[in-house]
Amino acid sequence: MRFSMLACLISLLAVGCIAGEVTLTWDAPTTYVDGSPLEESLTYDFYEGGTLLASGLTTNVFTVTLPPPPAHKVSYSVVAVSADGWPSDHSLPCVIKKPSQPGKPHKE
Repeated sequence: MRFSMLACLISLLAVGCIAGEVTLTWDAPTTYVDGSPLEESLTYDFYEGGTLLASGLTTNVFTVTLPPPPAHKVSYSVVAVSADGWPSDHSLPCVIKKPSQPGKPHKE
């Protein structure tokens, strides 16, 4: 149950975009809320809005294909999950705004 005390302020960051795909990365949590070291392995669930896109990720990098128009903004978030299946809160969202020119989305 200690996982519920996980300090999970995961920062989600868009790091690259090529041909309508965006690569996002995040900092993996390393401590509990009380500052003690995290001693269990984590996996990650990746969301677009409230929809689960992938679960059980073991790395802190994920590439997504941006949805087709008419979507102008897309929001992504990550949840850390303990080996026992306890989820953290969602990360702060990373919002990608799709500009009028294809292939050049940017983080809002």
